[in-house]
Amino acid sequence: MPLKQAIESGAIAIFDEKYSEKVRVLRVGNPPVSAELCGGTHVSATGAIGLFHIISESSVGAGLRRIEAVTGRSAEELLRFQSRLIEKLSQALDASARELPGRVTALLEECSALTKQTEEMKRQHTLMRAEELLSRTENIGAVRLVSARMDEAGIDLLREAADYIKGKLGSGIVILASNAGEKPVFVVGVTGDLVKQGYNASNIIRSITRVAGGGGGGKPGLATGGGKDKNLVEQALQAARDFIGQV
Repeated sequence: MPLKQAIESGAIAIFDEKYSEKVRVLRVGNPPVSAELCGGTHVSATGAIGLFHIISESSVGAGLRRIEAVTGRSAEELLRFQSRLIEKLSQALDASARELPGRVTALLEECSALTKQTEEMKRQHTLMRAEELLSRTENIGAVRLVSARMDEAGIDLLREAADYIKGKLGSGIVILASNAGEKPVFVVGVTGDLVKQGYNASNIIRSITRVAGGGGGGKPGLATGGGKDKNLVEQALQAARDFIGQV
């Protein structure tokens, strides 16, 4: 039909193309659910396409969605692959295809419970180690210091351990380091009475991370930081001792 008549009838021009005065209009459904100027679809009916399997759907802009699909032999190959995958999973989990969702959910819940149990055991071990460190304080001038490596702990456990030791010390500074991840991390805790005397956890953490090749910060009573070189942890902890001695 003529281009003007097609547009007036409600046909949508999807593609940014120059159309001739006479165009082909594609209508899907009766009554039509879609009417568009031809965008390259050349079958007389959608049934001629055969198997059509949607593999993704996403947003490409305001009010615009993109659907990606496979059809024909590509769709058949995808379904064969998925069928083989389901068969292998069924054998591995000793479950029928219908039972797979429930079996996988149960395994994920079990894994989550074990992970929580492991984390709690690690937490308890860290706090036990923190308790042991209280008997190994050192004095830098009039300041009591607890400085140690706790390589089994991540930054969150280090922070909890530092708070625990601070509470037990009453007055003192805590410096903890860990090489648990790819890069070293540090936590510094300063009790309130020493903060009033001018000791600042943020300044101490920066003295550490300068040596370890990283950075950090926080509040006067608690600061965290990280470095780049695990081999510099001991030197960084010594730098903190020297810094505290100069305050």
